[in-house]
Amino acid sequence: MVADHVRESNDQFRKAWQFFARTTPKGEVKELEGVTIADAKCSWPIMNAAMLSSPVADTADLRRRVAAASAHFHGSGRMWIFAICQGWLPSGAASVFQQAGLNTELEVTGMATDRVAPPLRPLPKIDVRNVADEETRNAIADINSISYDVPLEWGRETVARESLWQGPVEGYVGYVDSQPVTTSAAFLIDNAIYIGLVATINQYRRTGFAETVMRHALEEARQKYGIERTILHATAAGLAIYQRMGYEPVTKFTICVGQG
Repeated sequence: MVADHVRESNDQFRKAWQFFARTTPKGEVKELEGVTIADAKCSWPIMNAAMLSSPVADTADLRRRVAAASAHFHGSGRMWIFAICQGWLPSGAASVFQQAGLNTELEVTGMATDRVAPPLRPLPKIDVRNVADEETRNAIADINSISYDVPLEWGRETVARESLWQGPVEGYVGYVDSQPVTTSAAFLIDNAIYIGLVATINQYRRTGFAETVMRHALEEARQKYGIERTILHATAAGLAIYQRMGYEPVTKFTICVGQG
């Protein structure tokens, strides 16, 4: 069962990033042997991704996969990421990435729950708007760009595109005093709801706003699809919030960055 949940977490990650790539004008998705490429071909490195598509047998197998991913991005001039499921790695993996010139950027935790737990405290009431026009598309892009400390144009290039919001995804922006401050999005992937683009402006963190807009996204998805199982990948900043909501850790992912 644990192995199934690790695969599910990895597959949700892969398919969410494939969706980002497919909805950008020059994006490319392809399967190499053991590696999925979800390359949006944009400025924001996190949207130009390689990911494992199956467990790795040994370090020689890992070197081959890393070389295949690196070859795809070689000469592009774009930075890219390799999102690596730690539960699928052999011992000695870190040296393989170092030798390939891939630098560890951060670690995220794959989490899942069959049903979100009730709130542990009263949540603030805020104005939650569906991402449905240029204003809200720019808002969800800009808040994520600010939260991840990247230029606003990087986020708008991918997240603010109208084509992204025409698939099985709904985005939400929380407003306080008519100002956009927090965001969340719910993607229908296989038989689960994948939560992404969760971000809050610094001065509004630890207020409950993020949980409010995220619960709104989950409830809308439950009503629309009849699905309660939900998957996400948490940075250290969001881990405690998700645990309070009933999400449990499944596996960890290392995000390495390379230069094409």
